[in-house]
Amino acid sequence: MVITIDEAGDSMPKKRWLTQSRTKQDSQSDSNRSKTAQNVDMPLDTPLSQKLLPFKTVVTLGVVGILVAFGIGFVVGHFAEISLPSFSPGTDDATAQADSVAAQVGDVTIMESEVTNYIETNMRVDSTTGETLSDEDWVSYLESYGWTPETLREAVIRNVLALPSVIVTEAANAGITPDESEIEAQLKEKKDSVGEDGWTDWLAENGYRDEAEYVLNLRAQAVYEELMATNASVSDPTQDEIDAYIKSSASAYAGPRVSIIYLPYSEEGSATAEEGYDNAETARSKADDVIARLTAGEDFASLADEYNISGMTDAGGDIGWGSASSLPEVCTTALETMSVGSFSSVLDDGSALYIVKVTDEYVLPEDGTVDLAGVPESIKTLLNDQLVATNQSNVASAYYNELVESPLITINPMPEGLPYAVDMGTNSGE
Repeated sequence: MVITIDEAGDSMPKKRWLTQSRTKQDSQSDSNRSKTAQNVDMPLDTPLSQKLLPFKTVVTLGVVGILVAFGIGFVVGHFAEISLPSFSPGTDDATAQADSVAAQVGDVTIMESEVTNYIETNMRVDSTTGETLSDEDWVSYLESYGWTPETLREAVIRNVLALPSVIVTEAANAGITPDESEIEAQLKEKKDSVGEDGWTDWLAENGYRDEAEYVLNLRAQAVYEELMATNASVSDPTQDEIDAYIKSSASAYAGPRVSIIYLPYSEEGSATAEEGYDNAETARSKADDVIARLTAGEDFASLADEYNISGMTDAGGDIGWGSASSLPEVCTTALETMSVGSFSSVLDDGSALYIVKVTDEYVLPEDGTVDLAGVPESIKTLLNDQLVATNQSNVASAYYNELVESPLITINPMPEGLPYAVDMGTNSGE
C-alpha cells in the first residue's frame, strides 16, 4: 500500500536564503515540531497529485511527517506508485489473523493482513536504516505522538485503506462520476509500461490486491477534486469579515518591506552553480559590481533578477511583507537606519553577501492599534487572500473528517496477536 501526503513546511525555493540562514543559527529536532496540523492552506483547485507526495519522500522527513499526514487528512492510498516490500507476519497468531476481515466499506473488504502490512512496511521502519523498529522503539514512537496500536489501526483503515471507496461512493451519490474512457486509458498506459507478464507482480509489489483495487484508486483520484469543490466550497468573506481580519492580523506585517540581492558563497570553495559562488572573493567582486551599478542609477529589481539564483526570491528580489525580521542580523541591523527607497552597502554574514533595499514600510500608530486607512493595499490584499484560503482549508478539513468518519466504514474489533500490537506498558522510558 502507498501513502502520499502534503508536505508541511515553508521552505519553498524562493526562501532558500532564509532556510540557510536559520540553519546556521539554530536547528530544530523532529521532537520539537508540531505533532498535528489540522488546517492546511490548500486551494481546492490544486490537483491531488500535486498535493500529495510519495511515502518514501515522507520517510526521509522522519516520523513526524507520517503522523501529521493523519492529522491533516488528504491521505489516499496508491495515488503515487512506488515499490514497497511485502510483509509476512512472523508469528502463528499473526498468520492466523491474515485472512480475517478488518473492515468493510460497502462491498469492499479490507483484510487484517492489509492493515498489518501497511503499518509494518510503511510506519514501523527506521527512516535511516530501513530496518523494522524493535518493540521498545515502536512503543516510544507511538507514545511520542499519543498513539496506541488500536488508534493507529483505525487511522490507517479510515485515512488510507477505506478512503478511496468512500470518495468514489460519495461522488456517485453527488452525481459525480469519472470518465471511464480516461480510466481505461490510464489503466492501459500503466499496463503497457509494466508489461502483461509483469502486471500481476507489479500490482502486488505496489500494495494492490488486484487490478480492481488499482482501478478503484484511479476512479477516486479522478473524482476527488470535483467532490471537494461540490461539498467543501465556501462563500467569499464579507467586507466586514475582511476588515475584522485585517484589524486583527495586520500588525504582524508592521515594519519594512524588503528586496534583497543575495550572493551566497562557500567557505570551502566547493559551491555548485545552484548554491552560489565557490569563494568569498568572487562573491565580493559581484557585489561590488552591483553597488556600482546601483549608484549609477540602475534599477534594483532588475539587478536582483540578474544576480539572484533562479527561484531564490520573488521577482525583483522581493521577500514580501513580514519577512525582514528573518534575515540575518547583519541585515536587520542595517535596516534599522534605512528609509524607503534606500539600499544598503554590501553585508556579509559569513556564508553570503547581501544588498538590501527598503521598498515600502508599514508603521503602526504609537498605541499599536490598526487603522484600516493606514494599512498598505498590498497587505490588505495579502490578508484577504489569507482569509479566503483559511476559510477554504477549514471547510475542506471538516468535509474530509466527514469522509473518514463515514458510516459506510464498518471496522471490526482488533484481533489479538498482531505484530504491531505491542504492550504499551513495556517501555519504561527515560
